[in-house]
Formats: sequence, structure tokens, C-alpha cells
Amino acid sequence: MPAWNASVTIIESPASLEAVVADSSPSPLLVDFYATWCGPCKSMAPHVNKLAAEGVPVAVVDVDKNVSLAEQYGITL
Repeated sequence: MPAWNASVTIIESPASLEAVVADSSPSPLLVDFYATWCGPCKSMAPHVNKLAAEGVPVAVVDVDKNVSLAEQYGITL
């Protein structure tokens, strides 16, 4: 698993994603869907962390732990 910084919200369920989206409205929110085994995902993690550290609201979703969310949003790796 990537080492997410404290500014990144880790999504554990569809309900937690809904809550984070509602709390961020009307501001934009970056939601990063990733897998721990995905090379490109691992390459992007430091950039996602940097954006969060710079104040961009960021939430991350592990597609292996949240298959229903990945399917709902058409995420394929």
C-alpha cells in the first residue's frame, strides 16, 4: 500500500466516499482509484501525496478493497 500522507482521505466504503464528496462540495475533490499491485498507480502516489500536501482535497480508493466502487465508476486497471 502507498504511504499516504495525513492530508489524504482513505476511502473504506461507498458511504465514506459519499460523505467525503458531500463535505467537499462545492469545491473540487480529486479521487484516486488505485491498486497496491499496479505499477502506474505506485508511480502516481507521490504526486497525489504532493497535491494533498499543497492543499488539494484528495481521497484515495483501493479498488481491491472497494470492488463495488470501482465497478460503479467504471474503473479498470
